[in-house]
Amino acid sequence: MAFIPTLPNARSRSVSRSAVCMGTPPPASSIPPTPPISPTVADGSRRSVLLSLLAAPLAAAVTAPAPARADRTAAATRVATDRYLPRLKEAAATMRTIRDAVEAGDMAAAKAAIEDKVFNVKVRNALVLYAGVFSDNYVSSRTAAMQSDVQRMYEALGKVKAGGADAPEEMEQAIKAYMAYGRRGLLPKEVTDALSLKRVQLARTAGLVGVA
Repeated sequence: MAFIPTLPNARSRSVSRSAVCMGTPPPASSIPPTPPISPTVADGSRRSVLLSLLAAPLAAAVTAPAPARADRTAAATRVATDRYLPRLKEAAATMRTIRDAVEAGDMAAAKAAIEDKVFNVKVRNALVLYAGVFSDNYVSSRTAAMQSDVQRMYEALGKVKAGGADAPEEMEQAIKAYMAYGRRGLLPKEVTDALSLKRVQLARTAGLVGVA
């Protein structure tokens, strides 16, 4: 029996043509398989991308110029001086009152001034807080010295309050401590100038005649 080839009719040709135009994918058997991606390679690629993203801002931070650090101590000193100066002046005024009372032998008046609550609490706190202005992230040597001056001043005044023959000498120590505080704290000169000690008068008050 002879083989008779058959030609596609018009319908079969239109179906084939439409399949090609619509992008019908070829049979799966004709597509070569995609080689699998190694998990190690994929993880390494992701890790590289993440590391590069993280390193970018760090590199920018290192290479960028650091902002200039403001001198906060100088600025804070100006502000604190304006804030605490009234109390610091009050401390000097009270010290003069105590000194004059001791020189006059009026220990009752000296004791009353020393025990004054404003002088004992508000003025003392102002002295301590103003000393802290000269520190930044740690207690500086100046702050420590000024706080020590405050402590020595009030300890000496406590001995003055107790009275006795050594009251003038303790008053002198209290004034010296405050004067040292003023120098370290850069207080205005008029605050401390009036606290000059009249040693001869104190000596006479204590009965120590002849002390120069």
